[in-house]
Amino acid sequence: MAQVTDLEEQILSPFRLACQQGRWDVAEHLLQALEALEERPDGSRSQSGKYALTEAYRELARRPQRRRQ
Repeated sequence: MAQVTDLEEQILSPFRLACQQGRWDVAEHLLQALEALEERPDGSRSQSGKYALTEAYRELARRPQRRRQ
């Protein structure tokens, strides 16, 4: 299992907090940052970025469905 880097953890932690507080607007921006970290500038995929992104998606799956406006 890959370990998340400091940068990924610094994004993943506030992502989880935003989800807990129902701040889906903020969570969406942080999720986009994690998605960007998963793909390196040379086009290859980061294993630690993939792990962090998977953790973020798991966090979303644990949350109840939010109402669409």
